[in-house]
Amino acid sequence: MNSAKELLAEFETLNTSEWMKKIEKFLKGRPFSEIVLQLEDAVKIKPFYRKEDTTAVALPALNSNDWMISEPFHFDGTNAEVLNKLILKSLEGGVESVTLCIEDGSPKALSTILKGVYLQMIDIHLCGTAFEKAPTEWLNELAALPEAKAGKGSFDLGVDLSKSISVLQNISGILPNYTAVNQHIKIGKSVISDLALLLKHIASAFDALIAAGLTADKAQEQFRITFTVSDDYFLSIAALRAFKRIWLAVLEAYNVEKAKWPKIHAVSSQSEASAEPYWNMISNTTQALSAAIAGVYSIEVIPTDTSAASAEFSRRIARNVQQLLKLESHIDHIIDPSAGSYYIENYTTAIAAKSWEQFLAKVPSK
Repeated sequence: MNSAKELLAEFETLNTSEWMKKIEKFLKGRPFSEIVLQLEDAVKIKPFYRKEDTTAVALPALNSNDWMISEPFHFDGTNAEVLNKLILKSLEGGVESVTLCIEDGSPKALSTILKGVYLQMIDIHLCGTAFEKAPTEWLNELAALPEAKAGKGSFDLGVDLSKSISVLQNISGILPNYTAVNQHIKIGKSVISDLALLLKHIASAFDALIAAGLTADKAQEQFRITFTVSDDYFLSIAALRAFKRIWLAVLEAYNVEKAKWPKIHAVSSQSEASAEPYWNMISNTTQALSAAIAGVYSIEVIPTDTSAASAEFSRRIARNVQQLLKLESHIDHIIDPSAGSYYIENYTTAIAAKSWEQFLAKVPSK
């Protein structure tokens, strides 16, 4: 059997200038600059890179590349039993992480909503207007359910960081594996400045957590970052990988001894190209794939059709998109699958470097 080097020797090797001639021929007189991607702050991403252009910095293997399949559920104060049936059916279909958005009702309803749910086996995220009004009551009710203490999860109280930390301190003994600091970012054309602003919020949260008595190593475990993934496949991969690189820089600045990734939660978005459900089904698949390749904690694929007649079908497809990614691509078994791609490595480095530069410009010198 021929070795890899012997097989590669059979293919023609082109240098950069030869590649450029082929590209210019394909462009038929149009300037090469037309296919150079322009990001904010004068960042340019070329359509191709060579090995000599790339300094690969592999992301460390802090955990496996497996992710949790997540699904959202909304409680309006009256639909507890219906919600329970939906959640149980979704768990049977492979869901491992439940987002429970509580808009109304009493905390006592949790015993009905989560009846028959093995809380020690899933991740639960609590949010919503009713939850924000009385978070401790809801969390105490949750903690009283069987095996809740052995479970893991998070809660979102919006921008009120001091309230989040106070609630965290109140429930630390009954729900020890719950995180309190949530940040949200949408991947788009302003991703560089958005990441810089995100870093500023993260630094403020780190300071507040440490002031509340947590060590830096414990403080890093309190973050859940939600990324709304873009229709732009490569931008989404690069943005998520860039965030992970600059997250490590933040941990280094706080002298964290054993680095851990935050809970990165990726959510799909409606395609900018079309509102047609089947188009979005394909778009959701590529968005979920980009998040899986970049490496995240959980992925939530938004159902493409929430009408009464199609809701169940759309939810099932949203779950199955992720099942197929795991069972057929095995991306969950590969650490940093895009490492070594010259294009993605350069894209990642450009976003990370410029975001970090903007962040440092926003941080007052001490």
